[in-house]
Amino acid sequence: MGQKVNPHGMRVGVIKDWDSRWFTSKQAFGDTLVEDHKIRTTLKKQLYAAGVPKIEIERTVDSQTGAPRVKVNVFCAKPGIVIGANGANELYYLRDRWREQPKMWEDCQVFVHGDATPDNFLFGDGLAVISFDLERLKRADRVFDTGRVAAELMHFFLLMTGNKYAAEPFIGHFLWEYACHFPDRERTFEQTTRRVPFYMGTTLLRIARNPWLDWNYRLRLIHEAKQCLRRWYL
Repeated sequence: MGQKVNPHGMRVGVIKDWDSRWFTSKQAFGDTLVEDHKIRTTLKKQLYAAGVPKIEIERTVDSQTGAPRVKVNVFCAKPGIVIGANGANELYYLRDRWREQPKMWEDCQVFVHGDATPDNFLFGDGLAVISFDLERLKRADRVFDTGRVAAELMHFFLLMTGNKYAAEPFIGHFLWEYACHFPDRERTFEQTTRRVPFYMGTTLLRIARNPWLDWNYRLRLIHEAKQCLRRWYL
């Protein structure tokens, strides 16, 4: 009979990392390994409907108190199931509050890109801009694309630096330069910044659906999305 070998073992350290990352004594190794197995078994059973392909477990020691810490990263296809009904209900509530605002319907007579990411635009000299991938082109709020680009900027700086505020100067500059295309630049900037949080929030939620992102980072994106959506009253 042929011998079958799981290729995962040969890929660890090359293109894959260990699913469990920790060091312990020989005496505690067995118990720790069994505990990892129980954690994975329990979570996969409880979150079966969420589609959990992988669970990473990282054990460290607090540098100040010396207390052991366990970090569990859950990768899933349906994070909404993990978040729970209360988290989803708040998002539905915030969505409805935005829909009730007259400011959301005052300017919906333009064509928007529909998939506005930095990769889909090429900026030339002066005000020249070339866009790609227009298959999602549709009539909507002109801030739709603007909010998406702003959210992509926040996502980039949050992922690279861990500091969401690092993106603010770039987002502010982008919105101000966008407003220069209109006769009344200051009025356009004011109207744009009132509606941008909605599209930033929905875009951050869309990004959080990507299963290849770290689970804790995906939760951070959901938190930041809620922070944006909670500004509906401004």
